[in-house]
Amino acid sequence: ISTVNSIRQDHIRRIEWEKKEEERKRKEKERRLREEYQRRMQPLTKEDFDLVYHALELWRREEIENINATKSGPERKAALAGLMDEETQLIASIQRHKLIARQETSKAAKRRFLEKCAAPKRVDRF
Repeated sequence: ISTVNSIRQDHIRRIEWEKKEEERKRKEKERRLREEYQRRMQPLTKEDFDLVYHALELWRREEIENINATKSGPERKAALAGLMDEETQLIASIQRHKLIARQETSKAAKRRFLEKCAAPKRVDRF
């Protein structure tokens, strides 16, 4: 009987652990999605901007496929020209965000440097 109870307890603990693990994985996935969304909407680092440019490239390819599949002749050329104009505006917007992010990063680095310079000197004694 004690063996059966032991197995039952192990089974209950295993089920509880699996539930906790599933919840942990769900929360981790939500956190990653939030972070990626944040990186796309407010990029700061080179990797963030690479992510934005990659998303733009995927969008452009999808739009070209859609235009090629649905339009032909002069209508197709006009749609491709419009797509190019839209892509140019998006790239310019990304570049403006990149410039602003670079300026903010520079300001933060200068502030940290000045705070470090203004900090009292510490002497480590042996």
